Amino acid sequence: MTSVPRAPDSWAIWFTDGQCQLSGRHPPRTHDGTAKNSGDLVPQIFIYRSIMPAAAHDVFAWHERPTALLELLPSSGFARVLSRSGGIRDGGRIVFTLGVGPLRIRWEAVHFGYVQDEQFCDEQVRGPFRVWRHTHRVTPLSTSSCRLEDRVEYALPGGRLIRVIAGPAVRRMLVSMFERRHAITRASFQPTTIDARGTRSRRKSRTL
Repeated sequence: MTSVPRAPDSWAIWFTDGQCQLSGRHPPRTHDGTAKNSGDLVPQIFIYRSIMPAAAHDVFAWHERPTALLELLPSSGFARVLSRSGGIRDGGRIVFTLGVGPLRIRWEAVHFGYVQDEQFCDEQVRGPFRVWRHTHRVTPLSTSSCRLEDRVEYALPGGRLIRVIAGPAVRRMLVSMFERRHAITRASFQPTTIDARGTRSRRKSRTL
């Protein structure tokens, strides 16, 4: 297990085996309810956690908004959503592409494991990873704060050599991606201020 401290209220962890399980009453499974792994395929596990300055119900509701995913995806045309249906509840689907110009990878995911105000999950059914299962979980800490956790089980395509070569780059990508996502989520709950000119702005959040 490796831990990467980010800021006092945010941290990333990854495990090199598939033995870690989420605590709580609703451990994630695959979208079709089958066993999580088969044969000798053992996904890596990446976890990113942050403390959010809002109640768990409000943070969960923020993710349920139709525009939430668009705000969290990379901008500048790198990610393009082709179709969506069903939101984040069980059975919801999303198809999008990643890339630049004509060099794009198609990614299709299905949602499962929805528990109101607690968690929702998505699993890649077509895309660049051999395995990708992502659990979003919100845990209350007080009436005005909660812990937001993103847990990703993933396995790269190809053999062991590919995994050894590409593994460090994928881990760096995951840290960067979820660092950005959590910063966006946190910023949406920062108080707004109005200066002498009447300009509305958000108070800067702590850098992750």
